[in-house]
Amino acid sequence: MKSIALFLMCTQFLVAQKKHFHAIEYNLSFLQKHSPRMNFDPEGLSHGIEYRFFKQSSGCKHWENYYNAPRIGFLAKFLYLGNPNQILGHAFSIYPFLEMDFGKRFHLLLSDGIAYFDSPFHIKKNPKQNAIGSHWNRSICIKGQWRIYRNRYFDFFSGIGFTHYSNGAYDSPNLGLNYPSLDFHLRQKSVELNPFVKNKNAARIYSKWSTSLRTGLALKELKTTGGPKFFVYTLSVDAGYHYSDYKAIQFGAESEYHAVSPYFYEHTSAVENVNPFQLALRHQLFVAHEWLLGKTSVSLSAGYRLNKDILLGGYSFYNKLNVSYHLPRLFRVVEPIVGISLKANFGVADHMALYFGLRWHKLKSSSN
Repeated sequence: MKSIALFLMCTQFLVAQKKHFHAIEYNLSFLQKHSPRMNFDPEGLSHGIEYRFFKQSSGCKHWENYYNAPRIGFLAKFLYLGNPNQILGHAFSIYPFLEMDFGKRFHLLLSDGIAYFDSPFHIKKNPKQNAIGSHWNRSICIKGQWRIYRNRYFDFFSGIGFTHYSNGAYDSPNLGLNYPSLDFHLRQKSVELNPFVKNKNAARIYSKWSTSLRTGLALKELKTTGGPKFFVYTLSVDAGYHYSDYKAIQFGAESEYHAVSPYFYEHTSAVENVNPFQLALRHQLFVAHEWLLGKTSVSLSAGYRLNKDILLGGYSFYNKLNVSYHLPRLFRVVEPIVGISLKANFGVADHMALYFGLRWHKLKSSSN
């Protein structure tokens, strides 16, 4: 009976909603100089314009109901990157995004997309631009916004955001760019004849514990702009405690092999009796938090490198952002995963890897 009642409420909710909605936004931001190695000093403010096209989910799926019927859509953004503009230029970005409600007024937006820069580093035309070395880059945008005013037709929001640009050290130079922002947002109002109904008594779908094994591959360019690219091989294992079906804390260990280290050792070092293979290895421990959003998951991790005798290893502390897609299960226990990870040391990208993994996670009941 509960399932039938929930189905009827979801059907009414879907009928009551318009299919798609539009929004525009103005961003007032500034470039944060996060590294003293930047060859220029940012000046003044940056200005951005966004357009969003999205739909309201019904909340009928288990994960949608857990996250209060989030909105899903695409975001297009133009950003004047600030001064000195002859160095920075402009960025054009597009992102898929997911927006969740916390209470009646606060919205959290998560997005991950690509950006095109019209003025990256060039050895002759733009030699001082050592933050972005390629036209195409990855961009991550997070926003928290409060609804300030609404009428019959529109909702007005204001809030803060943070946008990061980087190519993951695929092309050097690549210090990355960080833009905190103050946002002003106007959106088409949705008409809810029947409000969203939270299912507070949903049964657990997954068991509380899981184990994951992942292997990844990255390419990075280091030291020599336009020079050779070097492989990074990664292998990790973790144990996850799922305190809900869609949130987990993970503890794990990982190893990385950076081919750039023995290359530079063999060409620049006169030290003898050193195994170049050992200089390329990084053994690390990490803790992470994961959010499962349908078939997609996002995790943030903080880690520490254990071994010190390495070459071009950077800082011992690091962070990683993993965005994964969960493929259909094998035998109800094993879940294949593919994704992309971005590793950074104090805000500067170390590498961006593509990975494949397997997760052992028992399924208690069928999910939707």
